[in-house]
Amino acid sequence: MIVEFIEFFSLRAHLIFGYLVRVFSILWGLIQDQIFHLPYTDIDYTVFTDGARYMKSGRSPYLRHGYRYSPVFAALSLPNVLLFNEIGKFLFSAFDIANGHLIYKIVAHPLIGCDHRTALMMASLWIYNPLSIVVSTRGSSDSVITFLVLYACHELLNENYFRSGLLLGTAIHCKLYPIIYTLPIYLYLGGKLTSVASINALSPFTRRRLIFLFSVFLSFASLTYLSYIRYGQMYLNEAWLYHISRRDTAHNFSPYFYIYRTIKTSDETALRVVSLFSFVPQFLTIIYLSVRYCVCKDPHKSAIQLMFCLFTSTYIFVTFNKVVTSQYFLWYFSFLPIVTPFLGRLYHRYHEALKLFALWIFGQFQWLLVAYFYQYRRWNCLEILAGCSFLFLLINLIIYGRIVRSFVPIKDRRD
Repeated sequence: MIVEFIEFFSLRAHLIFGYLVRVFSILWGLIQDQIFHLPYTDIDYTVFTDGARYMKSGRSPYLRHGYRYSPVFAALSLPNVLLFNEIGKFLFSAFDIANGHLIYKIVAHPLIGCDHRTALMMASLWIYNPLSIVVSTRGSSDSVITFLVLYACHELLNENYFRSGLLLGTAIHCKLYPIIYTLPIYLYLGGKLTSVASINALSPFTRRRLIFLFSVFLSFASLTYLSYIRYGQMYLNEAWLYHISRRDTAHNFSPYFYIYRTIKTSDETALRVVSLFSFVPQFLTIIYLSVRYCVCKDPHKSAIQLMFCLFTSTYIFVTFNKVVTSQYFLWYFSFLPIVTPFLGRLYHRYHEALKLFALWIFGQFQWLLVAYFYQYRRWNCLEILAGCSFLFLLINLIIYGRIVRSFVPIKDRRD
């Protein structure tokens, strides 16, 4: 019945209806913020709005304690101050809906090879995804980042390398994590790899590689330099250096929070070692995945393999990150509809995919339940909460392994 409902309406109708669902969620959030103890609005949205107030008065948004983002988000939040407070949520929701449109265009692209029906189904996975609806309507800016990344991928498939690089560079300026996509795209742009001409895939001097890398650097450096000129060292400290050396002891899905808590704050060496080591499994895995999927012999599968590499790289990056919150899941969820048609049994036998999804939901639920009693009921269960974090990590790795084994990069797949 769900499939028939999706196929009955056009993509435009789904986009409009999906946005109306988000509008309703925003209106509900106004009620929840006034009535319930647990607020609906994300704390980041409040920080963006406060930063916009500083910006409006001609001062630095970094004077607001906790503002550790690009000034772009304070600028986007200026209508919150000039018009009404919730307008930014409507803007972030519009970016979220635009992501659904981009997913359709990528899945239907000739290099990916899916038909209209499949592309519509995959776009609907995002449009009606409860997680993306809640995160964007609470006022999180992650929909802007995923929009820039997906738009960059779309332009890359269209061979608009300069525009793709500008978009990715902008995304990296706004939030550092998209930098992990530069290596797989760089390798993808090397072209066909054969035993005779393998140097072509490894040479840094191909024309399209240079265009892409130059445009990434151009947009990233320009925006970052302009931000530094305007807001000085405080911008570098808060927007960049803080995140690199961040040691978050607040409980979150990542087990690192407990590791940091068990180390004495006076033991600076141990804290530094843990902070640096946390990047090792992330980037070693990204290098491995980039080489495995993007140094490709078959040009008819390379675009599909690139999308799968971007998905798995993001999945691993989030899973092993020092800080993991719910909006981080959107980083890899934005690629999931694109690669789903190529997940073999998980795609054709949806009950198996539902089992994995249920396992993932259980991993979150068991953590959230204990976190609720720890934070709001003041139970002394920190060690149990840490155990829940490690269990969630294990569940994510099990799901990752199942997804990788299911991947079948077949172009022109018809379902």
